[in-house]
Amino acid sequence: MPSDYKAITEHNKVQLGEDTSSRRDQVSMYSDPTHFVYELLQNADDYKATEVLFKLSKGDLVIEHNGEPFKEENVKAITYFSKSTSREDLVKTGHFGIGFKSVFAFTATPIIISGAEHFKIYDLYCIEEYPYPEGFSHSHTCIILPFNHKSERPNFVEEHKFRSKEEAYRQISECLLELDMNTLLFTRNIRKIRWEVGDQSECYSREDDEMDSNTRLTTIKDGKREKGYLVFSKIPTWKNEEHKPVEIAFALDKLDKQYQLSPIDGEFLHVLFPTTEKTGLRFILNGPYRTNPARETISKKDDFNLHLMKVTCELMKELLLKLRDRKYLIVQFLSILPNKENTLDKKDKLWDFYNLLRNTIVHEFRNKKLTPTKGGGHAAASGLYRVNTELSDLISDEDLAMLLGQDCSLPLIVDELSQRRDEKGRFVQDPNAQFIDNFLDALHIPNWNMDQLINMFFVQPEMIKKWLATKSVEDHQVLYALIYDFLGLRWTGTYWYSSDNSLKNRLSDFPIVRCSDGTYKVGGKCFFPSDDMEADDRFPYVLKDVYSSGQNDGQKSKAQDFLKAIKVRPIDEVVEIEAILNLRYVKGTIKLRETYHKQDLERFIALVEKEPDKAILFKDYYIFELDKGGSGTWWFPRKAFLDTPYYNTGLRTYHALLAGVDENSEIRRLAISPKYEKFGIDLEKLVEFAKAIGVQTELDAIEQEIPSEHPEYSYLVTDALGKRVTYTSRNKDYNIPQFDTFLFSVPRLTQIDKMIALDAAKLIWQTMCSQPDNCLEARFRKSASYPERVGASSLVHILRQGLWVPQKDGDTISFVCPCDASREHLPEKDGFPWPKGYPHDAGEAWLKAVEFGKTAKEQREEYIQRDQQAKILGFDSSEEAEKYAELHRLLKSEKVPVDDVISQYSSQNNNTKPDFPTSTVRNPELRKKRVLEQVKNASEKAYEKRERTERDKREIDQRTSLIEWYTNESGEMICQICKEEMPFKKTDGEYYFKAVEALTTRFKDDELPENHFPKEYEAQYLALCPGCEARYDYFARTAAGSIKLMEELRDQLMNSDDLEVPVCLGELETSIRFVETHLHDLKEVLYYYENSQDSEESTD
Repeated sequence: MPSDYKAITEHNKVQLGEDTSSRRDQVSMYSDPTHFVYELLQNADDYKATEVLFKLSKGDLVIEHNGEPFKEENVKAITYFSKSTSREDLVKTGHFGIGFKSVFAFTATPIIISGAEHFKIYDLYCIEEYPYPEGFSHSHTCIILPFNHKSERPNFVEEHKFRSKEEAYRQISECLLELDMNTLLFTRNIRKIRWEVGDQSECYSREDDEMDSNTRLTTIKDGKREKGYLVFSKIPTWKNEEHKPVEIAFALDKLDKQYQLSPIDGEFLHVLFPTTEKTGLRFILNGPYRTNPARETISKKDDFNLHLMKVTCELMKELLLKLRDRKYLIVQFLSILPNKENTLDKKDKLWDFYNLLRNTIVHEFRNKKLTPTKGGGHAAASGLYRVNTELSDLISDEDLAMLLGQDCSLPLIVDELSQRRDEKGRFVQDPNAQFIDNFLDALHIPNWNMDQLINMFFVQPEMIKKWLATKSVEDHQVLYALIYDFLGLRWTGTYWYSSDNSLKNRLSDFPIVRCSDGTYKVGGKCFFPSDDMEADDRFPYVLKDVYSSGQNDGQKSKAQDFLKAIKVRPIDEVVEIEAILNLRYVKGTIKLRETYHKQDLERFIALVEKEPDKAILFKDYYIFELDKGGSGTWWFPRKAFLDTPYYNTGLRTYHALLAGVDENSEIRRLAISPKYEKFGIDLEKLVEFAKAIGVQTELDAIEQEIPSEHPEYSYLVTDALGKRVTYTSRNKDYNIPQFDTFLFSVPRLTQIDKMIALDAAKLIWQTMCSQPDNCLEARFRKSASYPERVGASSLVHILRQGLWVPQKDGDTISFVCPCDASREHLPEKDGFPWPKGYPHDAGEAWLKAVEFGKTAKEQREEYIQRDQQAKILGFDSSEEAEKYAELHRLLKSEKVPVDDVISQYSSQNNNTKPDFPTSTVRNPELRKKRVLEQVKNASEKAYEKRERTERDKREIDQRTSLIEWYTNESGEMICQICKEEMPFKKTDGEYYFKAVEALTTRFKDDELPENHFPKEYEAQYLALCPGCEARYDYFARTAAGSIKLMEELRDQLMNSDDLEVPVCLGELETSIRFVETHLHDLKEVLYYYENSQDSEESTD
């Protein structure tokens, strides 16, 4: 029979009170109101239900399960409320009734039908009997949640939170649709969950395969797919009481007919069902953790929860060994384990909580045989190495043990991921590779990669040689290709570029090349074989298979290119010549016939001519016989020099002088033997070859620090700014070894043989012409913070001081220092060419530096300065000034005062002409227009018959214009021909002068003249004094040739650009001078008469 619902109601009212509105927080404790679904599932699981059904309709939700029927204590528990109302209080899982209160977020009157019990809850904790459904099995439990907030309006739910039927249906349907297979993963009893929402339905079922007492293989299906899990459990004991187990579940996938554990991303901590607590792990943790009433979070400070995590850590220790023994602990499994990348952020309050588990796993792997190894099996991580993928095919456990000097029986290398292929057969990166690397990093397993292998080449070369000897041909090819990639080799077209050129060079000197005879040699001594070559002891061949065998074309190409980069070469002319050099031209072995030597030299010359960069091949070989008084002295190029009969360099004199000072000097060289002149070799080619390989043909300045004896040492170094010398300092000077000894010997040589002295000077001159400009300066600074001090180099100071510059005066040659030399006396034809463009071209910088011609230049500058000063004083030159100075001395000696002489000559020269007046034309075009207008309107000249034909009248006043034009600023009127002041003034104060027409023609037979000026106009007249007027009138009117004179004067007036027009009046060569205004107007008048018709039109 059912329980006494009335008594239970009365008890609840007494204990909980009548005010149900105070329970609102407990009703809405979940942030997700549909969480009640999980609470009902847990209650069903606790009461041994194996199947649960959710059936959602528009009006209600019905839940059925086959768990144990309700009893009276269950009725009391489901209707009673605890005292706590805080969301943060911790609640032990499995406490019946606590989570059930969340159903009130959707209903005001939940209904329960189970066994003998059939009741409805109202007013939160009051109950009344509900009719038992006909035909409902007493062995099942049914919970009905009608959506009746709107109709019942319960006060224990805030009004704004009332859910309509539509809203309730939508939210619960979303929750049911989100249920997945994992919902069944940790239930103790439930094996099937089914839900129906409208015309949609889903069913999840679970099957377990118990592998041992605390390990099960679980499969969950939904009718379309299935998921596998490997679940491990351990019962925790707390205060002598056992609790529900803690569990660890790994996803289990079937790959290639084998089961393999796989990661689960984004998982939450489970307390039977998921909480909102993220673990940051790639597997699932479950346990009976104490949560807040909302079942959402746990506390890391709760002692019980901490105890459960410690039990979980113990479970992890046990299951790792089981996984290893059951073949699940393979390298892919490591991606599932916690590492620095997939644990919670350290700032998260739960980081320490889950880090307990991470630290446990790391400790177990480092100290127990759990880490998968390359050779199979497992080993403690503390004794392992991680060999990179590219080395995996090359380095085995035994190889690594040999290289490290360890026990060959122990596994040393961590296993690695096998490469996967996509559907097209291409290798693809495993998405879990980084997680595996991160976990191995956490285990502090050291990497052993190409860096370590290459380092072994130089740390333990003998061990590497021993190891190489154990490797196959294929392994050598792999190694060479790996080193190619490691060096980042690339052919630029002229050389092999490497990202680490120093390492490439070091490997070039290591005997890494496998030769055909089984030996190992450095690359530069090995050669690529060709198909048509026979064995030759002079040329060690690379074993061809190390770069040509196999199917991997890319690998073969890299292997061969690596060998090329470390100087392995094909047999060519260069190789042949190197063999000849090593055979015949090494010190102590030079005994060969001239025929062979000639053939060799011709071959050497041809090679360098074709490939100039190969000149370096000869630098250390004794290829030339030298001139040392006899035969048999051979030396390498840098100990020889060229001079006659091959190339006139003057170096014989230089080295002869050095030998006289110190025969064993390091810089001394010997001349190439003259016998090569008779070899029949082209001497020009021989000289070019000798130059190319380093035979000396000129002297070169070398860089050095500024010596203390440098003439400017105090300025450059001692007095330089700054307290101390830093790494950014600069201290550069230049000199030619023993150059001072050579240069200062030139005067001494003149006493012995001037031609030898001239050759020595010529060498100095040619040497300086070939030196770069930077060798002329010495530079110093203590650091980049201070400016450089610059002075002349030691070389320049030596050149300034020596008497070495030849000066030729007729047949005599003398030697002077550069400052006293001049170009005029330089014997340019004797080998002293003057720099082109001197003193402007850069090539003459050395001449300026050694102060060439400084003395003569200073003398010239002094003369120019004196000349300029003389001209300032009014003399034409310094010589003229010196003459007047001499005159002054003579006058002074004769006691003749200078002032008397000046007065005497001033009175004699007192007839200086007055200033000629000026009158400028400001606007020529305007004045031209006005003049032409006036001429056009002027009256024609009229003549009448008297005793002689005369002008009838003049209607113009030409005198006024002439007075204005030819009176200067001093009030003086000037004659246009003699340029003197008019001789006198009339009683009215005006000057007496004659206004004479500029162009006139005498009368002939009383006929009218052909007049140059047919009209009257002021500009046609000249202002002349009486004397000039009489002379002008005679020669213009009366004298023979007057017509021609006037015609010439007319042409000159029209075409002259000068204000003075020359005229010849008898024996007097003079000129008529005009002011600008007068001449302008006169030209316009003449132009008018010349082109009268055009002028008429232009003025209209």
